[in-house]
Amino acid sequence: MPVDHLAHLTADLDRVSRVLDAGPDLDTRVAACPDWALRELVLHLGRVHRWATSVVTTGERSRPEDAPVRDEELAGWFEDGGGELLAALVVDARQPCWGFGPQQDVSFWLRRQAHETAVHRVDAERP
Repeated sequence: MPVDHLAHLTADLDRVSRVLDAGPDLDTRVAACPDWALRELVLHLGRVHRWATSVVTTGERSRPEDAPVRDEELAGWFEDGGGELLAALVVDARQPCWGFGPQQDVSFWLRRQAHETAVHRVDAERP
């Protein structure tokens, strides 16, 4: 049975957003990533989402520049980036696209972002 990566990605984006909407202490250390506070975890994930979106939509491999994000804007910034990622991935998964492995189509990014987001969603829920 095929995995619905888009559905999993959507659900995990929502769960990270719920963590942020609960108003957590963004300085809380993340147990699985001891060098990061929750703030850094969310910034990492949001930046990866923006990079994947850029690769899929423009073909540009370099990461977009990191704009500063104030704590009070973090939840909205994360949600905006997640929405843009979902919109970018709702295309034919076989569409050619650079990936950093042998798979060179959009399905690489769909699978990769579902996994990346799932792992860090758990991290965010269990700092």
